[in-house]
Amino acid sequence: MPIFDRFGELISDVQTESSGCDRKTLEAIDLSLAKLPHGSFVGADLYWVTFFDADLSASNFSHAAMHGVDLKDADCRGANFSSARFLPDLLGLPCELQGTNLTEAVLEGVEFICATYDSRTKWPASFDPRQHVGLRKVSKN
Repeated sequence: MPIFDRFGELISDVQTESSGCDRKTLEAIDLSLAKLPHGSFVGADLYWVTFFDADLSASNFSHAAMHGVDLKDADCRGANFSSARFLPDLLGLPCELQGTNLTEAVLEGVEFICATYDSRTKWPASFDPRQHVGLRKVSKN
């Protein structure tokens, strides 16, 4: 599936293993249900990108800036989020991790500035979300 940046410039075909999204700006893109295992978003600037129920297993989001990104129910098993930043969007809305599977994800140096999760969110065994002030647990609606 081709995706375009906010200026209408073709970014890449996101279904390929090497997605070509490294250091790109992706804004207001809906990738719900996308199959993107091993996708690469290294250093990307992601704003209002929706990955609802997407397969992002073993994808690389290291050093990415994620503004109001929706990862609800996404499969992020083994994904690399090292040094990524989970930030609010311009309206102050958080990144959403409700139901996200982060089992075996790499979270070294990750900054949770503004993100929510719920009781269904699965974390790596050694990770305690209560130790991160920018992570807020919410009730499932």
